[in-house]
Order: sequence, then structure tokens, then C-alpha cells
Amino acid sequence: MINVDIKLAMNDNEGKYNITISSRIIYSVEQSEGIDGINQVFDAIQEAMSITLKTVSNNGANISMP
Repeated sequence: MINVDIKLAMNDNEGKYNITISSRIIYSVEQSEGIDGINQVFDAIQEAMSITLKTVSNNGANISMP
């Protein structure tokens, strides 16, 4: 079994909302733009990661996320 430890997170820092994967910022917007848009992006990334890992697992790899 392969354990995948990919940490997806969202935080606010210095007037920006940031989405990070394993502590690296992959998307950032100004807080003045509001949180709704970045919440939608976060949800989409989370769903894409889930679908990808399920697909890989269903195709023979034994992968799990904590």
C-alpha cells in the first residue's frame, strides 16, 4: 500500500486568502475579493484530488490518504 500525505489547506495571510498543497501556495487572492470565490476553488481542487486518487486506486494501485 502506498500512503499519500498531501495536505490541502486554505489560510489567510497578509491580506490574501491562500490555498496550499503541502505548504506551497498554489492559488492566492486578495481578501477584498471575498471568500466565496476561493471557497469554490478550494472545493473544486479537493474534489479533483479525491477523484484522481479513487481512479488510480480503482485501476490497481493501492493508495490511501490519511
